[in-house]
Amino acid sequence: MSNTELSNTRLIRHTVLQRNSRLLISTVLISVALVYLNACASLTASRVDHQSDQISNQIYELLAGDISLQYGDKEQSLEHYYNAALLTDDVEVYRATIAIAVSSNAYRKAADIAERWYRFDPNNLELNGILALIYIELKNYRRALHHIEFSLSQDLSLTDKQSFVQMFSVRSFEESIEIIDKLESFASDKTYILLLRAYVTFYYGQYEQAFVAIEQVLLSAPALDEAILLKAEMLFALNKNQAGLDWLGNQANLYQGSFKIQSKTATAFQHYGHQVPAETFYQTAYQLNPNNSDFVLEFALFSLTSAQFERAHNLLERYRALGGDAEATTYYQGLLAEKQGDWDTALIYYQAVSSDAIRQDAVVQIAKIYQSQGKVELAREQFDKIRASSDDDDEKIQLYITQADAMKEAGLAEQALALYDEALQNHSGSASLLYSRGMLALELNQFERFTQDMKSIIQSDPNNWHALNALGYTLADRNIQLDDARSYIQRAYQLNPTEPAILDSMGWVEFRLNNLELAMSYVQKAASIIRHAEILGHLVEILWVQQKQEEAIQLINDALEEFPDDEYLLRLHSQLVQ
Repeated sequence: MSNTELSNTRLIRHTVLQRNSRLLISTVLISVALVYLNACASLTASRVDHQSDQISNQIYELLAGDISLQYGDKEQSLEHYYNAALLTDDVEVYRATIAIAVSSNAYRKAADIAERWYRFDPNNLELNGILALIYIELKNYRRALHHIEFSLSQDLSLTDKQSFVQMFSVRSFEESIEIIDKLESFASDKTYILLLRAYVTFYYGQYEQAFVAIEQVLLSAPALDEAILLKAEMLFALNKNQAGLDWLGNQANLYQGSFKIQSKTATAFQHYGHQVPAETFYQTAYQLNPNNSDFVLEFALFSLTSAQFERAHNLLERYRALGGDAEATTYYQGLLAEKQGDWDTALIYYQAVSSDAIRQDAVVQIAKIYQSQGKVELAREQFDKIRASSDDDDEKIQLYITQADAMKEAGLAEQALALYDEALQNHSGSASLLYSRGMLALELNQFERFTQDMKSIIQSDPNNWHALNALGYTLADRNIQLDDARSYIQRAYQLNPTEPAILDSMGWVEFRLNNLELAMSYVQKAASIIRHAEILGHLVEILWVQQKQEEAIQLINDALEEFPDDEYLLRLHSQLVQ
């Protein structure tokens, strides 16, 4: 089918130094200076000496530390920052001091300040990760183990999880495993160290060891959410997508009270095109936790794409009420109104978006609405304005493609083709533009132009599997030049053997060549990776030619339940079911 559809110090630098330390120091200085000025203004005469001296000392130490750092004297800088940290409970001062200490290999001083911080914030995941790394460096594995077990027992976000695992990212695999072995020797309960071993071996691509470790975790703690979800991640990473979905589905049915498993299962089934089970898991997860703003937004967007518009609206309003991003809510309300055909309301929402992060997306949607309303010049002005404000050629090219798509949706396919001609004059040889123009030409039955564009791409880039697959599949679908079609698709397959679009193309050309068993094996593999109407339709056609009519009819009926409006499936159903 066409593929168009289808750380020691290093981790601490990741968690502590990911902010620009100079900016951090300046922020701290300004904050402390303001505190000092406010304190001085309000202190009574009887308290001036003690408090103002303490604040003055803090400011002095921070200024001296900053000056020393500017001159490259880390030792003196650390001394001053360490002194300042002893005079305050300011977390930002602690962070900066720990960062300087770690970069100077002064782990004992880093531990001193981290422990001061820990006394009043023991549940801080970032801090527990920092302490674990410091104590690993100090070879105090028992103390490190305490912080590791605490962190892994928490409900980690993906970012938290990645940050924590990256503690080993600059060590060799052998060094990392050696540290884990030492940590394990101090653990009375091996569950979380085995989980850490699974994370780290998976991180390093040692999948066999990772699977052994995760299975050991699941033997001792079969209901541990993190272990269940990590096993699914491993299966998906190995392109065992159906196995990953089966695993998640089974676990979600087994642990129906786990929000984390239900929500992950919902998003996974949606991602791989299984809308019906995704709906069930979304609803279950929402009943378990209607107050998780990130999930509420995901559920709202799923509802929007599945045309559950009233629910999408209610969920977006709930997301806003839960403190979600107001600008994002406004943008998605615009998208919702647009999908419902209420363009005037959509424009009001889009025009209300002011955040730089999504303003361009909103302007693009405004231009697309103008295009749909037949206001071609207004739409073009919007796109031209966005392109003129960009210095990125790739972004300009993508804007041309978006504009052409909008024109095509508005019934202006010929004008869209002319726009591609104009774009290619400005961005000669762009593979993205040639590919998009070629696919549009094919829709307009300009087969020669399509062929010319695909061959131009392949000539410039023989490894462009998108063009190879598109050309090969189109020839096979038209049942012409089948030897050439197979050659193109095989080249694409060698470049990307797990891409479902290419697997489907491999099956389709073999079907045209009457190699039915081989055709079935390829298309079944494609279907196991992603549920897609065209792939399912191809399976139906192969089954029918194999004289397996009952299986074919059952599959086409099932496929239409999932994709009731797909034209190819509807046409195929009318042909086969009399």
